[in-house]
Amino acid sequence: MQVIRFRNRPVAPIFSHSTADYASKRIGESLIGVSRWTEAARTLVAAHASHDNTVILEGERGTGKTLLARLIHRFSARHEGPFVSLALGSTSDEVARAVLFGSAPRQSDDVPGGEKGLAELAQGGTLYIAGLSDISHSLTDDIVWLAERKGTNREGEESVRILLGWSIQSGFGRSSASVNSGSTGLNYDRIQIPPLRERADDIEALAEHFIRKGCGQMGKELREISPEAMRVLRRYDWPQNVKELRTLVNQLVKQLTPPSIDVSLLPAYLAGTSGERRLLPASGLDLDNEVKRVEVDLICAALRQSRGLQNKAAQLLRIKPTTLFMKIRRHCIDVEAFR
Repeated sequence: MQVIRFRNRPVAPIFSHSTADYASKRIGESLIGVSRWTEAARTLVAAHASHDNTVILEGERGTGKTLLARLIHRFSARHEGPFVSLALGSTSDEVARAVLFGSAPRQSDDVPGGEKGLAELAQGGTLYIAGLSDISHSLTDDIVWLAERKGTNREGEESVRILLGWSIQSGFGRSSASVNSGSTGLNYDRIQIPPLRERADDIEALAEHFIRKGCGQMGKELREISPEAMRVLRRYDWPQNVKELRTLVNQLVKQLTPPSIDVSLLPAYLAGTSGERRLLPASGLDLDNEVKRVEVDLICAALRQSRGLQNKAAQLLRIKPTTLFMKIRRHCIDVEAFR
């Protein structure tokens, strides 16, 4: 279970302006992409930021549900209040209830718990609860109760806006639109986020954005990505969606020194999707760096297959878990990106 709390810098709420175009432009600075869905999503975020109802964000893991939740909060009337994010995951019902409602379970609407829970700490702001697909019906009922009351524990207290994240299991060949909109059993407004493979037009814009951001953070020369490499990225299925693309770009920026990212520099599992024979660059390559990159590719493949479980990944690679742990640290691999 992961809890994130922060307060946004003051941002004028979007509905204080007369046109939705202005709102979409501001939101577009954070919602990167050129696909039809991304264009429509800017309007959706603006619309849902203008009211206080509970909204379900539905999509595969890594598609950007948390990002949309943050944007809805940032451009809402609650923007000066706290944004609290809770990822439930495999948390037990007892722990989740204690975190949400306080150390003691609620007795009634008039009797709060002991230690303050996130529902109370987030009052005046937004509480985003992710991982609903992994929890029990009993805990879902409690969250519905919380959403209907908007987090108010006592008369006169500020309420909290509730946003919910529902993860759909990745399934190639299945469109997110084909998922039954009532599958969650919760009757709230919904934003369905398609997987990255269904909005390939966004890949180039996202990759260039992550390259600029990574180079700026690492103080490196801005890199370009070749048209051939971009075609490979567009053909890949991205099972972990935008999160996987961001992780890959960060690894390339961190490890590579050439000003251009070419096909020969992409991981083997990506370059293999091009259907072309891989050739050495005309300028040659550094064998030690290439061996290191292959090792990183294999470790990432094992982590991807094991969903981030290092012991299982070590078994797949037939090495000791302690050896894998040291290699992960040496190569600065983000294990969380594979979970």
